[in-house]
Amino acid sequence: MGADLFWAIRGAGGACFGVIVAWKIKLVHVPPVVSVFTISKALEQAAIDLIHKWQYLGHKLSEDLLLSIVKTSGNDGTIQATFNSLLLGKADHLLNMIDDSFPEIH
Repeated sequence: MGADLFWAIRGAGGACFGVIVAWKIKLVHVPPVVSVFTISKALEQAAIDLIHKWQYLGHKLSEDLLLSIVKTSGNDGTIQATFNSLLLGKADHLLNMIDDSFPEIH
């Protein structure tokens, strides 16, 4: 390991960072049908409860399902959570998964 690489790994000042020196990726088969949805919930629509459940549920879902969340704040002070989902498969399978695991998101 060279001195420059060691310096970069340990960080440089208050904004510490790392350096990637190797990267392996695993490609997956993408079927001909991919299903997606986006649902936004405001605080008044129990967004905090949904975020809390998502934190405990997300890692237990199928590897073919991506369910991410983005919290946004509007200029008027409103806060909302937007759930984005992508399933490698058909929409009916996606709906069944959500109905079984996370029906509160509807």
